[in-house]
Amino acid sequence: MANLWWRRVVGALAASSVALLSAVAQPALGHESSAGTLFGIVLSPAEVAAIDPAQGTVTPIADLRVAGFLAPGFSTSMASDPATHRLFLVRILFDFSTGVPVQINQLVTVSTQSPFTVTSAPLAHPITALAFESSSGKLFGFTGECCPNQIVSIDPSQGTLTHVADLVGFSFSRIAVDPSTHLLYLASQSVGFPPSSQLVTVNTQAIDSVTYAAPVTPGVRSLVFDTSSNKLFGVTFFPPRFVQVDAVSGAPTLLGNYYFGFFLEPGITIDSASHTVYFVQDVFDPTLPTGPVAHIAAVSDKSGAGVLGGSTGSNFAGIAFEGVAITPESIKADVQNALASGAITNPGVANSLLAELNAAASARSRGQCGSAANIYQAFINEVTAQTGHDIAAATADRLLREAEFLIANCP
Repeated sequence: MANLWWRRVVGALAASSVALLSAVAQPALGHESSAGTLFGIVLSPAEVAAIDPAQGTVTPIADLRVAGFLAPGFSTSMASDPATHRLFLVRILFDFSTGVPVQINQLVTVSTQSPFTVTSAPLAHPITALAFESSSGKLFGFTGECCPNQIVSIDPSQGTLTHVADLVGFSFSRIAVDPSTHLLYLASQSVGFPPSSQLVTVNTQAIDSVTYAAPVTPGVRSLVFDTSSNKLFGVTFFPPRFVQVDAVSGAPTLLGNYYFGFFLEPGITIDSASHTVYFVQDVFDPTLPTGPVAHIAAVSDKSGAGVLGGSTGSNFAGIAFEGVAITPESIKADVQNALASGAITNPGVANSLLAELNAAASARSRGQCGSAANIYQAFINEVTAQTGHDIAAATADRLLREAEFLIANCP
């Protein structure tokens, strides 16, 4: 695959670049954290773990090893369904019982709440990328078996694959999903120099509804979709730079100047509620015999500012962020809790905000998304006006982000 080929090229260059160590000293982030958990597939030992992106602390929650098999492999993608607290990943086992290794592909579902159950289902084909569409409650995958490459929907309990679309191309990025429009985005990548990419858009509501944009340079190697701002973001090939990607043309626009160094792994995910994109970034330390050391890079998709967290001490096959579900009821609860805690000091202001939220929720329940959006915008205007006065700045920021999310994610 092109990604592996490109990593070999830049990996050779990295050995002579001590400047990579400066990546640890990135400036503080210009974004805010939000409730939720970052998870990763740890390669050794094979397990799913919760990750503190700032400190690099890794807390195992589920063992992915299988008795009677050697250490499993994994595809470099993981998907999250926050509403049901499930993670989805692809595990690869090899059966040597007949003397000839037979590859076994499994879809693994991990519960992120105690007792952290692990279940698996057989897959008829290898799946190299996963994406969960929250609006339909469907899991989608990319087969990566040429030819043709296919987008399929996957039944998590049975592992059954249902054809959605055939894709033309050689190497593809992970999948980004816009649940409000039922669109999947991938970057079809070239192996030329400089590498280029072609944005591929798949409508999951129709069979073989695929759109190909014109090739662009610099090419994009990774994609994520921010469901709060309805914008597509990614990272270019060498030199890796954080970019906003036009969702029609695929053209990248540089955003900020975060330095990813040479060792950027495939792992990528997003916390849309805080507009934070997470990456697995290795830092080359010539003083250590272990070689590159994994860290989590967090980049704001509003400013492009980024920071590199502490060493995790682990290598990850993939990462996924499980956010806290934002609903019309949860934002009302946040206003009520803020009043009780003193983060909102004026009961009249709180009552006014709750009245707006009740009206927006009623419009939303009737399917009147335009009316709901107008009311949420009035809520945003009032919160903005009261920030630093009757509403604490941190609380205001959270309420604003939640209202923006509800506007962008109306049924």
